[in-house]
Amino acid sequence: TLFQSTDPEWEMVCMDYSQAELRTAAVVAGVEAIKYAYNNGEDLHRNMAALVAGIERDQVTKQQRTQAKAINFGYLYGMQAKSFVEYAKLSYGVDVTLEEATHIRNKFFESYHELPRYYHDTQQKLLTDGYVTSIMKRRYKVNFKDLYFPDQRQKYLRKILNFPVQSAASDIMLCALIEIHDIMNPQEVKMVATVHDSVEMLIKKNENFKDNILKIQSIMQAPKLRAKYLTVPWDVPLVADIEVGPFGAGVELEEYLKEEDHE
Repeated sequence: TLFQSTDPEWEMVCMDYSQAELRTAAVVAGVEAIKYAYNNGEDLHRNMAALVAGIERDQVTKQQRTQAKAINFGYLYGMQAKSFVEYAKLSYGVDVTLEEATHIRNKFFESYHELPRYYHDTQQKLLTDGYVTSIMKRRYKVNFKDLYFPDQRQKYLRKILNFPVQSAASDIMLCALIEIHDIMNPQEVKMVATVHDSVEMLIKKNENFKDNILKIQSIMQAPKLRAKYLTVPWDVPLVADIEVGPFGAGVELEEYLKEEDHE
């Protein structure tokens, strides 16, 4: 437990975007398979596990789904099979051979075939114009002189694959944080930290406790401010998961309320 409330009148609440970068990539690159899965309430990791193993989705095991998480997040930015072997082991405790990683990579990009084309176009734009603009109108710019040197050019070409997705996902979070700050009562809601795709808050345990949490979730799942900056339609749902209690040891809202009623 890293953070917890020291005041019994306040409770720690974590609101965490679910698979924010994958959802953003679907919008940024127009990946129809990812859009379809999210718009139909499907489990993207289970889908990938079934595709790689050649089985039905209801046959996917917990271990196969864990491997699929490594696949979706590892190959999202064009990782090579050799790097994936190490990434899967270190990040998810999944062992794969180089041959398996190559097979998996091929399956990934067959399913999400829009990604390679989009990232190729993004790299070409950087080489041609010296900058790339995100769907939230943020610009990544380099000095053309740096692109003359092979090592520097390769460094920027690798980095530019992350920018369109990570920058937009971060800006969506910022839009939500601004709206939470502007709308919520500071006497009942205090934002204390952000950790990647999540925001940590202290929320007053009064008659508005549950309503405040659900209101914040609603804001995060549809921040109004993003419409001011978006240059393309946002056509996948955002999902913000709720954990109530000490950071790292929280529970779902209904479970927390049920425990509170029993005390």
